Amino acid sequence: MKEHPIAFDAESVRGTIDGIKTQTRRIIPQRILDNDRCEVLPEENNIPHFFHATDCPDCCEYACGGYFFEEHPYTKGDRLWVKEALRPSASGVAVYAADGTPVMVDGESFAWRWKSHRLWSTFMPRVAARITLDVVRVRVERIQDITLDEANAEGGAGEAIVARWFRERWDSLNANRGYGWDKNPPVRVIQFRLVP
Repeated sequence: MKEHPIAFDAESVRGTIDGIKTQTRRIIPQRILDNDRCEVLPEENNIPHFFHATDCPDCCEYACGGYFFEEHPYTKGDRLWVKEALRPSASGVAVYAADGTPVMVDGESFAWRWKSHRLWSTFMPRVAARITLDVVRVRVERIQDITLDEANAEGGAGEAIVARWFRERWDSLNANRGYGWDKNPPVRVIQFRLVP
C-alpha cells in the first residue's frame, strides 16, 4: 500500500466529511498524452495493460498517446491524505478553512508559521491532515462520460440540478487551465472510502 497526498478544495472537503463525496476526477496531463502508449485498467483486478497507439483498442482510444502506469499515482488499495487550505484563527493557531475546525496535532493546537507559508493546501504538512481515504477503484474516461449517479458521488445533490452543477464546478476549477467541459479531456476517476 502506498500513501499519496491529494488536494481538495473546501467544498470537496465538506462533501467528503459528510459522506456525500466518494469520487474525484483528475486530469491526465498533456505530457502523458503526448507519448505513444496508453493503458487500460481492467475493473476486475486493476492491473495495467499497455498498448502502442497504433494498436489501441476502442475502450482506451481517448487515452492513447500515453497513459503510463509510472505516472499514474493512484491504484486500488492505496491511501490518500487530503491536503486542504488552512488559515489562522484569531489566536494565531491553525484552523481548517473549509469549516473553521481547529487543527490538532497530538492533542494540541497546531501553530503554523503564517509568515513563511501561504494559506494554500499545497503547503499543508501531512501531520495536519484530518482526512485519509482508501482508494477503492481507479479507471480512465472522458469527463463528459460522467453519469448522474457519479455526479452525485462527486458531491452533487438532487437530480434536477446535479448535471449542471458538476459542469459548472468542473469549469470553475479547470477551464482556465485549458481542460474545460467543452474540451472533454480524459480523466482518472478515483473512487474512495473515508477511513474512520
